[in-house]
Amino acid sequence: MEEDMNWYKAELKGQEGYVPKTYIEMDSHPWFHGSITRVEAETILLQKDPNTQRYYQLDGAFLVRMCESSPGDFSLSVKCQDQVQHFKVLRDGMGKYFLWVVKFDSINELINYHRTTSVNRGQNLLLKDMVSEQTSY
Repeated sequence: MEEDMNWYKAELKGQEGYVPKTYIEMDSHPWFHGSITRVEAETILLQKDPNTQRYYQLDGAFLVRMCESSPGDFSLSVKCQDQVQHFKVLRDGMGKYFLWVVKFDSINELINYHRTTSVNRGQNLLLKDMVSEQTSY
């Protein structure tokens, strides 16, 4: 079924299943980058302006990608100073998503929570949407 382009794998309240493509409307998020590698995520988040050598992205800029080491899982990559921190998005037996202790019904809820609560336990690092490269400082 995973190869059939007429069906989407969907999740609702921790339950997964397949839904006919015609039954739902896809709503993409600019922060979801799909099957890119950890190195590609770092390249995107650490890109610099060639003229000023300043990073395009602010600390907290993030993207979500498919996890390389655990197919079907997700990773959260977040810019912090001159590096990128990677977090594996975990799931419990009830299908809830989490990084630390607080659990969520969806990755969207996890992302929104970490816009106001630090994603890093050791420092204050709030998620921020990436800026386009054309933005000037």
